[in-house]
Amino acid sequence: MHKSGVKTPSQRQLKVAEQLKHLVAQLLLTEKNFFNPKVPFVLMTVTEVRISPDLKNASVFIAISKEVEVKAALESLDKINHILKKKIAKSLQLRYVPKLKFLHDDTLNVAEKIESLLAHEKVQQDINKDSK
Repeated sequence: MHKSGVKTPSQRQLKVAEQLKHLVAQLLLTEKNFFNPKVPFVLMTVTEVRISPDLKNASVFIAISKEVEVKAALESLDKINHILKKKIAKSLQLRYVPKLKFLHDDTLNVAEKIESLLAHEKVQQDINKDSK
């Protein structure tokens, strides 16, 4: 157990989470007819899946290309949740199909902001001044 009291995931949790990540990504790539036609197309990437110790709940983190479309994309994913669960049940040998909760992963956007800040002229001057 970590100092913070958070238990590290078991090998089984990690294995199932990785299988779910690949399967959900594959389904989102191949099954485009799931989505609401009123929602504009956005590029989505499954970045991580975290699963509960009992394997009944999974948090699926999705990076979405257009920040303005995050809410609509997550609502679309929630609407097709039951369809995804059926497809997952057919593909994975699990006693229970985990309940999927889709969450926005903004780490790529944060990284881009940090990159742009580091590339700023004044920051570069400070970095070059400190390195001399």
